[in-house]
Order: sequence, then structure tokens, then C-alpha cells
Amino acid sequence: MGGFDERHFLYCEDADFGLRIAQGGYHAFLISDTSMIHFVGQSAYQNPLTQLYFVEAHLYYIHKNLTFFHRVAYKTCFFFLVIAWALRAWLRRDQIQLRNLLQNLKCFNPSWLDGRFYLPEHHK
Repeated sequence: MGGFDERHFLYCEDADFGLRIAQGGYHAFLISDTSMIHFVGQSAYQNPLTQLYFVEAHLYYIHKNLTFFHRVAYKTCFFFLVIAWALRAWLRRDQIQLRNLLQNLKCFNPSWLDGRFYLPEHHK
């Protein structure tokens, strides 16, 4: 089973690890005596590369863990989500965000055409 997949830079590493725990026949459990404060996206919102990392992580998770037909469906929906984000960035005249989102579109190399999966290695 191993630990966390090091190809996950940010996002989805917990979902991937949890899935591998379940596939290995183990169970997760909840310790209800603890608490945590999570300020959703407060630090990530400041980084213009956040959406790039978000899309890359989810595409990698989809590619790694889903069947062919599920990958096609999820990647198609996800593609249109990125297009919508890019349109919103364009309307807001946010050139940095728009450039990053257009970079994201390179991640959508259709695996059913040549069987390859493209994931930029810019964060390493």
C-alpha cells in the first residue's frame, strides 16, 4: 500500500491515500475528541497557481483511479469547468489567472486517442 503518492503535489493526496487504504482491506476511523479549524482556501486563494495545482491533482487522481469510461465522463465535465474558469478570468481581465488556466488545458490530452496522460512538472 505504501504512503502518500509523491506525484500529488497539492490536493487529492488524502482521497488517493484513503482509496488505497480501503482497497488494501483496511478501515479509516474517526476520533471525535479532536477538532481542527480549516480556513477554506485562505492561503491558497493568494496563490495564482492554485487552480493549476487543483486541476492537475484531480486529473491525475481521475487518470490513476477510475475506469476508462469514468475517466472520459469526468475529464469531459472537468474540461468545461476549466473553460468556465478561464472565461471568468478573461471577463475579470485577470491575465495571470487566465494564463494559468489556459496552461491547464494542456492537461486534457485525450487518453483515448494516444493512451498518454500529460501532467506538467512545473512545480517540481
